Amino acid sequence: MWDTKSLIKLITNLDQVYYRMSLPDGNYEFMSEGAKKVFGYSYQKFLNEPLFIKKIIHPDFKEYFQKKWADLVNGIIPNTSEYKIIDVNNNVRWILQSNSGIYNEENNIIAIEGICIDITHEKMAVKRSKTLDYSLKERLKELDFLYNLSVLLENRKLSIDQILWKTLDLIATAFQYSETINSKIIYDKKVYIKEDFEKSDRRLHIKENIYDKNLEIFIYYKKDRIFLEEERDLINELGIRLKNNLKHRITEEKYRKLIENAQEGIWTLDEKANTSFVNKRMAEMLGYTLEEMLGKSLFDFIDKEEVSRAKFLFNRRKKGLKEIHEFQFLHKKGKPIYTRMNTFPIFNNRGEFSNAVAFVSDITKIKKAEIEATKNRRRLEYLLNHSPATIYTAEVQNDYSATFISKNVKKMTGYDRREFLGDSQFWIDHIHPEDQAIVYKEVPMIFEKDFHSYNYRFRCKDGKYIWVYDSMELVRDKTGKPIEIVGFWRDITELKKAQLKLKKSEEKYRILIENQSDLVIKVDLEGRLLFVSPSYCKLFGKSEKQLLGKKFMPLIHEEDRENTFRAMKKLYEPPYSSHIEQRALTKNGWRYLEWVNTAILDENKKVKEIIGVGRDITEKKNALKRLEESEEKYRLITEKAHDLIEITDKKFKIEFINQRPHKEILGYTKDDVVGKNLFDFTHPDTRKRKKNLEKKLSVEYKEKPWIRIRKKNGKYIWTEIKISKFHDNEANLKYLFIGRDITENKKLIEEIQKQNEELKRIDKIREDLFESLSHEIRTPITSIKGYSELLLKNKNITDNQQAVEDIETIQRNITKLERLAIEMINYNEFQRDLVSYEKNNFKVSEIIKNIKKDLKIKLAEKDLDIIDTYRPDAFLNLDEFQISKLIKNLIDNAIKFSYPNSKIMINSKVENRSWTFSIRDHGVGMEKDDLKILFSRVRRSVKSNDIIKEGLGIGLTICKKIVDHYNGKIWAKSFGLGKGSKFIFTIPLDKEKP
Repeated sequence: MWDTKSLIKLITNLDQVYYRMSLPDGNYEFMSEGAKKVFGYSYQKFLNEPLFIKKIIHPDFKEYFQKKWADLVNGIIPNTSEYKIIDVNNNVRWILQSNSGIYNEENNIIAIEGICIDITHEKMAVKRSKTLDYSLKERLKELDFLYNLSVLLENRKLSIDQILWKTLDLIATAFQYSETINSKIIYDKKVYIKEDFEKSDRRLHIKENIYDKNLEIFIYYKKDRIFLEEERDLINELGIRLKNNLKHRITEEKYRKLIENAQEGIWTLDEKANTSFVNKRMAEMLGYTLEEMLGKSLFDFIDKEEVSRAKFLFNRRKKGLKEIHEFQFLHKKGKPIYTRMNTFPIFNNRGEFSNAVAFVSDITKIKKAEIEATKNRRRLEYLLNHSPATIYTAEVQNDYSATFISKNVKKMTGYDRREFLGDSQFWIDHIHPEDQAIVYKEVPMIFEKDFHSYNYRFRCKDGKYIWVYDSMELVRDKTGKPIEIVGFWRDITELKKAQLKLKKSEEKYRILIENQSDLVIKVDLEGRLLFVSPSYCKLFGKSEKQLLGKKFMPLIHEEDRENTFRAMKKLYEPPYSSHIEQRALTKNGWRYLEWVNTAILDENKKVKEIIGVGRDITEKKNALKRLEESEEKYRLITEKAHDLIEITDKKFKIEFINQRPHKEILGYTKDDVVGKNLFDFTHPDTRKRKKNLEKKLSVEYKEKPWIRIRKKNGKYIWTEIKISKFHDNEANLKYLFIGRDITENKKLIEEIQKQNEELKRIDKIREDLFESLSHEIRTPITSIKGYSELLLKNKNITDNQQAVEDIETIQRNITKLERLAIEMINYNEFQRDLVSYEKNNFKVSEIIKNIKKDLKIKLAEKDLDIIDTYRPDAFLNLDEFQISKLIKNLIDNAIKFSYPNSKIMINSKVENRSWTFSIRDHGVGMEKDDLKILFSRVRRSVKSNDIIKEGLGIGLTICKKIVDHYNGKIWAKSFGLGKGSKFIFTIPLDKEKP
């Protein structure tokens, strides 16, 4: 049976493009992932942009496309069409498109569906063939000198020099090169006449040449003699005849080779539909040799069902009709061959039909792909439209935005799927606020186990919430890299209500359910059924009337009847009861049933009837079988594991070990260890911690302690132990110990710990230096700034323009130095958690307005424009000073790295008790590696020499500290080098660190 996942995977892995487009709006309802291979664009482009194909049509085909589109809207569907497009790399591609229409009940066309194939390679092959043909024609023009050849081909009574007679063979040889053009060397002799006007005579020249495979000439021999005047008329006449005859031979030979070696089938039929000619390709197409096809009737190569159509088409050729159509032939092995035929008739000089010619292309692969695609599309369409679940695919990064959603999402939520695909935040924005944290926690878990499911509430278009069951599967490529999430949503609102109702009534019916028997029957001493419970009737698929009075034994498996007889015999002796397991033929096939039978005695203590209480234990039997298989499987796994595995009782008495690792690592066998206490094999230091370990194991224990274990030779190794507790089938507490030898790793870890301690000490020194240095610098900065301002007020100074400029330079650099000192102080305060936060009511627009004023000069210097939007411009209750610092750092960062004469876009959005702020610049952008360490301490990475960078580069670190205080998130996106960046942060308005 096809499942949704298999169908999606099948369609998306094909090289062709399968699509469905609604009319007349031109929206693509489906587009397979083959779009990338055929068009060069992803399928999302087509789904998100109506009539996207129109944007990439080659200019030569714009008018053609408009006409075809008008035909489509009017219900005229072309079977096939060819056109050119411009792909994403600006290359030209030829596309072959096959269409079919979809109609509603009123027979109006509502959509088209079909397949597209890239035929660029085939088109180029045709072009090369035409180029070769042109080359041959050009070579024929070089033979014009034949008009002046002196050749004797007929028996004329003329006294001619014997040299001319000899040239007859030379000339005949000269033009054989067209017949031997595929050989490595071509031998060529030419005879021609050359006029020498200075000597006033004509000379007959003979050239003997050798041509290589590239038709390059090497002159081998030549001579000439005086041309005889009386030879002129004869030479001219014979030269013309030779030329015409030779051209005919060359043309005929050229086309004969083209036809024989053509990659397209060529088939000629006589007036009786018998094969008069067939080329090699046509014979290979049908699995025959040339000899097997020649003389055979057309009808010998087709299925009986196609004969009437073949006769109809052949009669149309006799009437002089040319046609292109598809036709199905029968291969020699009996398999169908689908073809596309270009057919035309040939008439003789009397106007009578003589032949029908067909150029035949094998389209079997395309046809089969079309048939399979139609089947797959219908299966997938049925599944998607009739499934109670909504199928979707999503990205594996960022906000997990949907890339595909089935149309039935509208039935489930009231929203059109385009609303999900058009807004990456649409899905998460409609999840119940109380469930959003759950979703953010649950979704990433798919990367751990590839399958995951969870529940949450979703707000529908009518404003009501429904409970959604979300099941996901992670799709990976051949390298194991995650590429896509595939899943489905199912409305479980009614199930949730039922569960709630069931929970309320659970206690009421618990006792009844626990004591209820599955099957109850009563039989007489002959084994005839006197009573059957409804559950018994249901199990066997029979009514009470059909069962009563019938014997139960025929329902029992033959191999189990003897045991059943013995169990029934025990009922006649104390304690008048028996137990039996047997197979019975139910409506679901053979099932294992377990029965407890009790005899009913009369007044004389004689058995008069038998009561049987039974239940279906098939699943239990299967489970036991699976358990046995599982135990064997896991036994093999534990033996092949490299870790030490031990199971103990609650007092740490060893009950099980995996023998091979114990032997290889510790030197112990099973007999050395099993039955002894685990701590007998540990270092004395570990035994001292035994009571502490028992106390920790009384609750959930997630630590992985390091302990030393004694080997058989007396030496100790360090192991990392993972401890789990469980209960066996008899509810006895057990411990599972999994140990890994980390002796070598521990040495490395100890060295790393020493290095970390040293780094912490250095970090403390650096922070103290920052604090001291920043405060020490500010005092001389203030003095220098004050004195420079006084100097500018001194008339003696102001009269000196050079002095004024120098002092202004000092002031600018003092301002930079002062800013650095402030950054150092701010950074140090954040690092030491010395920053205090207050709560103020303010609007983000007010902060932006003030920052614009503060940065007015900087904005003007680069001719930058800030465009800010607020949805809505609501009051926030946060620390206005720290939020101002956060936003100013981001805006200042955007100004630094923006290109001149560009825009900075700011967007503030408050929704569902969360504030989202983003700032987008059009500047130098960043590389992916920069994004990973963007908010780390004192780092800067800019890929442009045109941007001036100032400061310590700790502004983004401070931004992250502020956002972290409010339990928010901050991240950045880059649109590529030279294309700008975008910074976003979100702050929950009801969560703040104490």
